[in-house]
Amino acid sequence: MLLVAYLFYHSSKDALIERTVAQLSSINHLKKIYIEDYFEGMQQSTQLLARNSPLLELTVAPQASRDTAATNRMFSLLQQEFAYQDLILLDTSLHLLYQQTQSFQFPADTSAKFTEIRQLVTNTLANSHPGEILVDGEYLLFTSAPVKNASGQTTGILLMRLPDGPMEYVLHLRDGIGQTGESYVVGADFRMRSHSRFFPEAAPHDMEVRTLATQNAFTNQTTDHILADYRGVPVLSAYQPLQIPGLPWVIISEIDLEEAMQPVFRMRTIMVGIGLGVCVVIALLTWFVSVPLSARIRELRQVVLQLSRGIWPKEPLIITSKDEIGQMKGAMNQLILGLQRTAAFASEIGNGQLASTYEPLSNEDYMGNALLQMREKLQSSQQRELILNRQRTSALLEGEENERRRISRELHDGIGQLLTAIQFKLNTLDGQEKVRSEIKAILEETIVEVRRISHNLMPSVLQDFGLEAALKSLCTRTAQASRLKVNFSFDTHPDSPPLSQEVSISLYRITQESIHNAVKYAQATQLDIIVDCEPDQVQLRIRDNGIGFDWEAYQQRTTHETHGIGNMRERTYLLGGTFGLNTRAGAGTTITVSVPQ
Repeated sequence: MLLVAYLFYHSSKDALIERTVAQLSSINHLKKIYIEDYFEGMQQSTQLLARNSPLLELTVAPQASRDTAATNRMFSLLQQEFAYQDLILLDTSLHLLYQQTQSFQFPADTSAKFTEIRQLVTNTLANSHPGEILVDGEYLLFTSAPVKNASGQTTGILLMRLPDGPMEYVLHLRDGIGQTGESYVVGADFRMRSHSRFFPEAAPHDMEVRTLATQNAFTNQTTDHILADYRGVPVLSAYQPLQIPGLPWVIISEIDLEEAMQPVFRMRTIMVGIGLGVCVVIALLTWFVSVPLSARIRELRQVVLQLSRGIWPKEPLIITSKDEIGQMKGAMNQLILGLQRTAAFASEIGNGQLASTYEPLSNEDYMGNALLQMREKLQSSQQRELILNRQRTSALLEGEENERRRISRELHDGIGQLLTAIQFKLNTLDGQEKVRSEIKAILEETIVEVRRISHNLMPSVLQDFGLEAALKSLCTRTAQASRLKVNFSFDTHPDSPPLSQEVSISLYRITQESIHNAVKYAQATQLDIIVDCEPDQVQLRIRDNGIGFDWEAYQQRTTHETHGIGNMRERTYLLGGTFGLNTRAGAGTTITVSVPQ
C-alpha cells in the first residue's frame, strides 16, 4: 500500500507539474501575442505617420523657413495620438532634421556614431521593421519608415522611439503565476530587455540570463521545464521565441518549483499518515478485500499516469461504489472534464477567439478565473486599440481635408490673384500684338488650370450648395474632359435629414476617386452615379462598363490594397458604413457605399 501511495504521489506530482506548465505556457503565449501585436501596431502607426503631409514638408523645406513653434505643437498632438516617446526625422543622408523630445542625445551627423542607427535606417529603406540600439547602457526601441513624396521618391527617414511601459505592464501582470511567478524578455545577447521582478533596481542590460531556458528558446527546443533560473533557483519554466521582425527576442514565464509543488508536499504528508493507518488496517483484512481494492487503485493510478503525460482517458471512470475510491473516481472524472474544458478554452483564447464562453469549475478555480481575467483584459485592450486606430485614421483624414482647404485657398487667393494681375498688366502693353496674344493665351490657360486644381482640392460648390450640386458639377466636368458618358441621379426621400459636412465630403471623395479609376484604368465609355438619401441611410452606387478585373486574383497578387481602394474603404468605415466592390474581368466594376444618417 505504501508503494501504491508512493506511486500515486509521484503521479499526482507529475500531473500537477504538467498542469502548472500548461498554465504557464498559456500565459506565456497570451503575453507573446500581446507584445507582437503591440510592435506590429506601432510599426503600422509609424508607416501611417510617415505619410503625413506636414512631415513630408519637413524633409524638403529649408530649416530656416520652418515654423518651429507650429511644428512642436503639431508633433505634440501626434505624440498624444500615437503614444510614442520620441520622434526623430532624418534626411536621406542620415543627417538629423528634427528631434521632438530630446529623450537622448542624437548626433546631427551619424557618419561617426550610432552604427546601429545607420543599420536600422538601411534596413528601413529595404523593409521597415522595429529595431533596438544600446545607448549609455540602455536599450532604446524604435520603429521606422521611409518618408516618400507623391512620386514615390524617398525624402527622409522617420524613427519613432517606443516607450517601455506597455510591454513592461503586460510582462508584470501577476494573474495565474502565483507569488513567485515572473515573465521577462531576453535578447540575443542573453541580456534582459525588461526589468527583473526580483531585482527591480537593476538595469535590464546588467542582467545576464544565460540559462537553459533562454538557450532552448533561441534554438526552439524543449528539453525540460524544471530547471534553474538566472538566480540559480529551481523553477518551472515556459518559453518561446517572439516573432517580431528585427528583434531576436524570447519570452520566458517561470514560477518557483517550491511554490508550485506546495499542494503535492501537503498531499505527501497526508498520504504518509493515511498510508501508515491503512497498513495497520490492511494487516487485519483478508485477501478478499485487498485484491479488488488493489485493482481499483491500479485503475486510478493508470488514469493519473495518463493525465501526467497529457493523455485524456477515452472513457470516464466507472464508479461502482460510494467509498473513498469511488469518490476519488468521481473527483477524477470531474478533474478530467475540467482540465479538458480549461485546455480547450486556453487554446481558443490563445488562437484569438476571445468571444468563447467558459464556466470555472468553482469559485476557487484559480487557473480558470485567471484565464477569464486575462481574456477580459485582452478584449479591453483590443477594443481600445480599435478605437485608437479609428481615431488616428480619422485625425489624419481630417488633417488631409484641412490641408486641401488651405492649399485651395492659397491657390485661389494667392497665385490666382497674381495671375489675374499679370493678365491686366499685359492688356495695358502696346506693340508686338502677336507675342502679346501668345503670352495672353498661355496665361489664360494657366489661370484655368490653377482654378481646376483649386476646385479639385476643395470645390466651393460642395461647401456652398451641398453634395448634389458638387457631384453634378463633377460629372459635368468629367464628361467634358473625357470621352465618358456620365449618368447622374440624386434622389432624396422627403423625410431624409440634411447631410452632414463629414458625410458630404467623404462621399464626394469616394466618387472623385472612383471616377479617376474609371477614366485611368477601366477603359469605360459610360459611368452611372446614383445617390439615394433615405431617412436612415445614404447609399452611393458607382457603376462603369469598363474592362473590370479579377478581384480575387488581384488580392492574391498584392499584400495590401491600393491607396485609392483603401482610402475609400477607410472613409466608409469611419462613417460607420459598409463598402462593397463587385467586379470581374470584362464585366465592368460596381462600387456600393452605404452610410447611416
